[in-house]
Amino acid sequence: MLIKRIEQMIKRNRILYGIGMLIKYRNDDAYYNRILNRIPGYFQLLSNTIKPTKTVYLIDIADDTVAGFFAIMRTILSSMYLADSLEMKIYVRVTGSLYNMAPEDNMYEYFFLQTMEENYESITQKYNCFKFERKHSQVVDNALLGNYSIVNGYDITQDYISAMAKMYAKYIKFNEKTELELNENIDRLINGKKVLGIHIRGTDFAKAFKGHPIQLRAEDYFELIDSILVEYGFEKIFVATDENGLLDKFKNKYLDMVIAYEDVYRSENNRSIHSQINSKGLNGYQIAKEVLRDMYTLASCNGLLAGKSQVSLMAIICKESKDKRYEYIKVIDKGTN
Repeated sequence: MLIKRIEQMIKRNRILYGIGMLIKYRNDDAYYNRILNRIPGYFQLLSNTIKPTKTVYLIDIADDTVAGFFAIMRTILSSMYLADSLEMKIYVRVTGSLYNMAPEDNMYEYFFLQTMEENYESITQKYNCFKFERKHSQVVDNALLGNYSIVNGYDITQDYISAMAKMYAKYIKFNEKTELELNENIDRLINGKKVLGIHIRGTDFAKAFKGHPIQLRAEDYFELIDSILVEYGFEKIFVATDENGLLDKFKNKYLDMVIAYEDVYRSENNRSIHSQINSKGLNGYQIAKEVLRDMYTLASCNGLLAGKSQVSLMAIICKESKDKRYEYIKVIDKGTN
């Protein structure tokens, strides 16, 4: 069904249809040359010669100094869906992002294993490699969301969640160090309790950026939490937030029921955390690790109460990727700026 949606959308657009044919006839050297000459630069092969080897989709995201960690991860998942649908192998490289310790590092490999054992140089020399472009992941998002205009990135469907969860389960694997640290931290914090996960986004959401969700107040959560605790028997409330003032409000109201990571940098103003990297002695790796841990902890909770955000959306995808469901889930939506 999802593949059919993509096919239908591609056929409505002559250029995209040509791209589809390029992929379909990927072993036909003459067809490749003809199409590449007709629509150069739209769906690029790294070399002009077709090799008699496998085809690799290079999800190569470079020099994005704006996107948050899970915005990048969602782009990667959408691109994985495209490559998987076309039976291509996948290699991921993220350089020059906010979270790179050095611009030339592959930030993806700080936390995750590659699906191929070979390195970037070997892959680009040996195989037919298609280059990622953002328009490709947009095609996938449009098809899965059933919306062929530009989407805002926060309004999603169950089809989208299920498709991304399959990609997460198939391709997203933590490296040994990350998996060990995450599991140790979560086990120590949750400690076998039945936990309601809370995600509340503060900082720059207050600036009401166009296309972003309207910021929630702690009181928007309080109206629901009291009844949820009684009905579902949650023993603890895990609060993931980027702002100290919001965490304090939950602690003041729910006292020792609240659990949160203490070794986290949280903002005291309306500046986003990632905009403060390097200005306060922070580094991108640490900030990425902290938000990854928050997301994975939310996915490990029994219930989820959250606003619309990249973190809460990825927690829902991660939860489903494990073939698990929240006992209680609600995403509070007060609209979009």
